[in-house]
Amino acid sequence: SLGAQEQLEQVLTMLNVNLDPPLDKVINNCRNICNITTLDEDMVKTRAKVLRSIYEFLSTEKREFRFQLRGVSFVMVEEGWKLLKPEEVVINLEYESDFKPYLYKLPLELGTFHQLFKHLGTEDIISTKQYVEVLGRIFKNSEGKQLDPNEMRTVKRVVSGLFKSLQNDSVKVRNDLENMRDFALYLPSQDGRLVKSSILVFDDAPHYKSRIQGNIGVQMLVDLSQCYLGKDHGFHTKLIMLFPQKLRPRLLSSILEEQLDEESPKICQFGALCSLQGRLQLLLSSEQFITGLIRIMKHENDNAFLANEEKAIRLCKALREGLKVSCFEKLQTTLRVKGFAPIP
Repeated sequence: SLGAQEQLEQVLTMLNVNLDPPLDKVINNCRNICNITTLDEDMVKTRAKVLRSIYEFLSTEKREFRFQLRGVSFVMVEEGWKLLKPEEVVINLEYESDFKPYLYKLPLELGTFHQLFKHLGTEDIISTKQYVEVLGRIFKNSEGKQLDPNEMRTVKRVVSGLFKSLQNDSVKVRNDLENMRDFALYLPSQDGRLVKSSILVFDDAPHYKSRIQGNIGVQMLVDLSQCYLGKDHGFHTKLIMLFPQKLRPRLLSSILEEQLDEESPKICQFGALCSLQGRLQLLLSSEQFITGLIRIMKHENDNAFLANEEKAIRLCKALREGLKVSCFEKLQTTLRVKGFAPIP
């Protein structure tokens, strides 16, 4: 025989009475309990139970309710002591401690509700937008001043993730970046601040390093080897070139110019008979030089233009025919940032 409660429920069902609470009421309750700021341990436990019930209710809800929960921090982390918006939580998040307090991993005990949170804005992995937003939040908090060690740790981890995602899925991430109308991209400078990416200068000319001492009047992008991206400078340059033009840091080689100190430097004392000049001219005119040059070009372009190998050979041969070696007693140049005074 049925109990009194079950009998009542059957009668209500036959009368088509909805036993579930109205959606609006559930969402209002959710908003109210999430707005309570002063909590003790018992209140946190009570709130956690209520929120789990709300998660269960919303997981089976067929009506659309996303817009009603927009901006509401109601995802529990840190055993219920902290509440976050769904877009501040990521289902799969490596190095979580480096991303706190900006992004958190979805706690295992809430894994049952991951579809609900995804519906409300939680990502499986960090999205391009989230990387950019975290950098923007840190820039706003730091007010353009030097970052503290915790902020810098997060920034380096974000830069690493953003650059690696650009490497792994360049078409999608480039599109994401180009479509972000309302966001600026901030990247770390060598002096420990966040700066708009297009203002920064990337050092793609390490051979000038010994000649550039101190400040040259531009803000340099942090050395990417500090951002868990390895020490291969060529790889770093390729990553920079994957960024959309409007967000890409400028290349140091594009803003530096090298000028001869003398207009007519003095030819070496042996003139056309100089043995060093002759040996170098022979080397640069050799087939081995052309072969080596083509191999380097293939390697640098990841074999991308193997189909144009004949064109590459023609270009290299034309270069060889145009090369003329001259030997001077002394050659001295001055570096300058275009439009500015020489670099001392």
